[in-house]
Amino acid sequence: MRYHSNRARPDRVEANPCAEYLEHLRQDRGLCPSTLSHRGWGVREFLAFLEHREVSLSQIKLVDVDAYLFQLAAAQKSGSVLQNRAIAVRGFLRFLAAEGIHSRDLSRWVQGPRSYREATIPLAFTWSELEQLCSSVTREDPLFLRDLAMLALLCSYGLRSQEVVGLTRNGIDWAHNRLLILQRKNNRPQILPLTEGVKVALLQYLSCRPSTAHQEVFLSRRGQPLCSAQISCRLRLLAKRAGLPGRRGAHAIRRAVGTRLVEQGWGLGEVALILGHGSIDSARVYLRISSKLLRDVASNYGDLL
Repeated sequence: MRYHSNRARPDRVEANPCAEYLEHLRQDRGLCPSTLSHRGWGVREFLAFLEHREVSLSQIKLVDVDAYLFQLAAAQKSGSVLQNRAIAVRGFLRFLAAEGIHSRDLSRWVQGPRSYREATIPLAFTWSELEQLCSSVTREDPLFLRDLAMLALLCSYGLRSQEVVGLTRNGIDWAHNRLLILQRKNNRPQILPLTEGVKVALLQYLSCRPSTAHQEVFLSRRGQPLCSAQISCRLRLLAKRAGLPGRRGAHAIRRAVGTRLVEQGWGLGEVALILGHGSIDSARVYLRISSKLLRDVASNYGDLL
C-alpha cells in the first residue's frame, strides 16, 4: 500500500523524521496512541542505529536494515519485539519513499520473523479466578468502592483498560440505563446496557468520589483521572492479594469474559460485536482459550469422567 500524504515536506521530514512519521500515522492513518507509541519506539531505535553507522535517510540500504534486525536478534529480543520493530521500519521506509526522501521504496524487502496466530494461548483469568480477584477488594482499603466499580465494568463487559479510564460522567445514561463507551481501537462510540450490578457499583462509588471538575469517572487518590497503566498496576496488586499467579491485567479479564460468552453458546460474531472487535477473527482467541480449558479438565480429571 502506498502512502498518500500532502502534509509533510522533505526538509521537515529530514529535520525531525520520527515526529513527522508519527504525525502522518496519527492524521492520515488514524492509529491509536498505543500503536503510535510502539511505532515511535521502533523508529527512534532504528534512527539511532543509522546515526551510529553514519547513514543518512537518503542513503539507507537493505544491508543497514538487515544489520539492525540482526543486532536485535543477537541481543536475544523476543519474536514479538523483532516483528514489531520490522513493522515499524517497514512503514517508515515506505513513508520516506512517499515523501521523496529516499529514491526507492525498500519496505517490500523488509522481513521480520514469522509468527503464527494460533501458536500460543494468551493469558486469561478463569471465571473462578475472577471471583477470587473481586473478593480481594475489602472495605479496609479506602479505594475499595472505586475498585469494585472498575471490576464490575471489566468483568461485565470485557472492556479494555483505556475504555474504562475514558468513561465520563456524561457517558452514563441513568434514565435509559445505558453506557456510552469510546472504543480504544477506532474511537467509535459503543452503547452498552447498564446492568443492575454495574449500576449499583457505580452509584456507590460516585457517592464518595472526590469532588472535582474532571468528567472522567475514575480518579486517583489525589483526584486526578486514572490512566490505563494505573489500572494495570492496581489489578496486579489485587491479584497478588488474592494469591493469583502471573502478571495479568485488564486484557486477561477481557479474554475471560469472551471465553465465558463462547462457553455459554454465543456465536463468534456476537462475541465480536459485544466486545467491540473490528473482525470476527479477533474473537477466535476465546474459542482457543475455551478449548484449552477443556483439555486441561480432561488431563486432570479424565480418570474420574
